[in-house]
Amino acid sequence: MTADALPRVRVAAHAKVNLALRILAREEGGHHQLETDFHRLALADEVTVSLTHGDGIAFTSDATFDIPPAQNLAVRAAVAYVQAAAWPHRGIAIHVAKRIPMGGGLGGGSADAGAVLRGLDALNPAPLGEATLVRIATPLGADVPFLATTAPRVLAWGRGERMLALPPLADVTVHLACFDAGVHTGHAYGWLADARAAAPASVSGALHDAGALSQLRAVRGIASNAFEPVVGARRTGSRTATRWCC
Repeated sequence: MTADALPRVRVAAHAKVNLALRILAREEGGHHQLETDFHRLALADEVTVSLTHGDGIAFTSDATFDIPPAQNLAVRAAVAYVQAAAWPHRGIAIHVAKRIPMGGGLGGGSADAGAVLRGLDALNPAPLGEATLVRIATPLGADVPFLATTAPRVLAWGRGERMLALPPLADVTVHLACFDAGVHTGHAYGWLADARAAAPASVSGALHDAGALSQLRAVRGIASNAFEPVVGARRTGSRTATRWCC
């Protein structure tokens, strides 16, 4: 590093899987309440966050995105952090080396956003801390609060901002089936709303044992995803990759 070089940090932006996902009521502002069991995966993008001599936030990636950089979650996370921290430095550069399939429900964009928050906090001489990162992450999407932390697994509810740490599942192989045409999250919520309007679902209750949820057998008993039936009815042709849970 030369004398005038500025700091940078590389952060692993881990994908997530929803071991269980229930979509609950929709708020007046459009957000959905949810209940989910998030688990971090070994599969990860590599996010590099650098301070620069320029102005503003620059974004680059080895992947092609169909939205302007200003709308990218990683850039939005940086903007939110700068505002919350009263960030004094004028230039930030973000580079994302993409490994997580886009549109596969693995939270790739959210993982990048969470990594940017953690990266900027590592570069900040007066770091805000994880609890504040969760608060900054909450308006960015339901996956971002979890992925702004380093917790391997949580039970999350509300908009994903309220979390209870759970023991991670060890040495479990996850087979990821990703559709050739990605699924936009907004479209999935729309399909779910249409399905519920056509056939309202009944509500069922359950009492789970927290200790048992550290065992794969118990998790399999509750594993479900509210998006599976509505997305599966509209998407065919999948490819499968295998990664290790961590």
